[in-house]
Amino acid sequence: MTIPTRTRVDDPPTTELPRLDADGDPVPPRVLRPRLRLPALLAAVAVLLTCGAATLVGTQWWANSERTAVQTAAQDHARALMTIDPARSVDDARAVLDASTGEFADLYRRNGDQYVSVVRDGQVRMTVDSVLTGVVSVDGDAARVLTAVRVTSHDVDHPDGEKRSYRLSEEMRKEGGRWLVSRIDFGR
Repeated sequence: MTIPTRTRVDDPPTTELPRLDADGDPVPPRVLRPRLRLPALLAAVAVLLTCGAATLVGTQWWANSERTAVQTAAQDHARALMTIDPARSVDDARAVLDASTGEFADLYRRNGDQYVSVVRDGQVRMTVDSVLTGVVSVDGDAARVLTAVRVTSHDVDHPDGEKRSYRLSEEMRKEGGRWLVSRIDFGR
């Protein structure tokens, strides 16, 4: 192996020239330090925490909105079911069927004509005073709701009205984006 030698005596050895600032003074060499490492790490952690919080809030919002939708549908159905007016019996029955599905809808369809005639013949009228609901569970497209309904009932035996309370356990199914009642159990 041959070592290169200087060809001329006046050739200076190769050296790096110092960097100079605008005044011609030498600038000290920069030492590259990882200054941005900590801020970048903090920014990444902040982004991850923000995404996690947004996911958690979004999930909670969705769950609460589903529970609210179930609760509203159960209240509306109970109000439609327990509101009885001889002049509107056919429309009332349609409203109940429109908010029903499955076992309950089948049962209501089979007994619908009988319901309308009993209401008209007996001159039964019920007005809903209050509806209170509690969502027991929501699991995908199924839900269970406990409902308490307070009504005033008027009929031939009680023309001045009688206060009554009903407890219902309503099973709900989500079909076509709507929560519908699929089964009702009346409690005491």
